[in-house]
Amino acid sequence: MKSKNKKSRKHIIIPLCIAIYFVIIAVMNRDEWLVDGNFWSYWGKIAVEIVILVVLSFVIKRRDKYRSERENR
Repeated sequence: MKSKNKKSRKHIIIPLCIAIYFVIIAVMNRDEWLVDGNFWSYWGKIAVEIVILVVLSFVIKRRDKYRSERENR
């Protein structure tokens, strides 16, 4: 059982792992994504991924907060 002082860091670890994976994929496929000089598409994909990761972080944090409140009742 977890102690009350030890907080879960899932809301940081999970998006960070996904971000590392995405950076690797973006670097490896950079030539394919920039083939026609379409820089907006490349940077747009990166921007959308960042937004998704931030939202995911908040969703996980909120879920953990509600879960801990429910367990403490």
